Amino acid sequence: MKGGRSGASLRLTELIFAVLIFSLCAAVVLQLFSASNNASEKAYNLDRAVFAAESAIEEARAEDPDSDTIFWINYIYDKDWDLIKIAETPIYSSTYTPAPENARFFVSRLVTVDIDSGITYALITVRDVKVEIDDSQDPADVGVIYEIETSWYTESEVAA
Repeated sequence: MKGGRSGASLRLTELIFAVLIFSLCAAVVLQLFSASNNASEKAYNLDRAVFAAESAIEEARAEDPDSDTIFWINYIYDKDWDLIKIAETPIYSSTYTPAPENARFFVSRLVTVDIDSGITYALITVRDVKVEIDDSQDPADVGVIYEIETSWYTESEVAA
């Protein structure tokens, strides 16, 4: 009789260890799924940020300014990258009205034109406004997903 009881307790111990190992493996797999979801969302937002920056550059190149000017335009997107609003003053300007509550991403397009040389300069910055501010960061870098500087030569402006 004693031999039968010790065999049952051994099987119960084995079962407890198997459940424990299975639980640990399940916890690791759940953490991996969560991390992969976060990485996927970051990659998607970076892809959309690059596309939005390229679109802003193409739009700036299509414009034809006639004097030395500075253009500052902000494109405001929601969390699904649907355009909400186009604002022609800086987002962080004191004269700017608050952004819509569903705003998530700001694409800032700063374009300067030097008519004498015929060169147009553009700085495109894409920010995620839902990023928490860290005291160690430079305020200019908070939430920046993507930033690109570019310039182009406009031949017709120099000839004039």
